[in-house]
Amino acid sequence: MAKLLSLLRLLRISRLVRYVHQYEEILNVTRSVIRFVNLISLMMLVAHWNGCMQYLVPVLDDFPDDSWVMIHGLKDKAWTEQYLWALFKALSHMLCIGYGRHPPQNIPETCVTISSMMTGATFYALLLLTPSMSYRRWILLVATIKRR
Repeated sequence: MAKLLSLLRLLRISRLVRYVHQYEEILNVTRSVIRFVNLISLMMLVAHWNGCMQYLVPVLDDFPDDSWVMIHGLKDKAWTEQYLWALFKALSHMLCIGYGRHPPQNIPETCVTISSMMTGATFYALLLLTPSMSYRRWILLVATIKRR
C-alpha cells in the first residue's frame, strides 16, 4: 500500500513539471530563467531536507543536553519554531555563513553539518555556472547568426 502511495507522489511531480512548462509558454519566459528558478527551488528543497536532518539527529539521540535543540530550548516549542530554526541552521551551513548560533557538539551533528556544507558548495557552483552557461549559449547564437 505504501508503494502505491509513493507512486501517486511521482504523478504529482510529473504534473508539477507539466505546469511549469505550461507557465513557461504562457509567460513567455526564456529557458535560462526557468533553469535559474528551478535551481533556486531545488536548493530550497535540499535546504528543507537538510533542516529536517539537522533536527532528526538530536531526536534520534533523545535530545542530549549539548544538542542545538536543547541549547536553544526548542524541545517543547511549536513545530513552526523548531522548523524555522532547523531551516536557518541548514541554510547557514549551505551558504557557508557559519554554524548558526552554536557549532556542532557531537559526531552525528558534525556529519550532518559537513554534508550540508558540501551540498551548499555544490549549489553555489551550480548557481555561478547557470548564468555563465546562458551567456555562453548567447555568444554562440550570435556567432552563428553572424556567419549566416
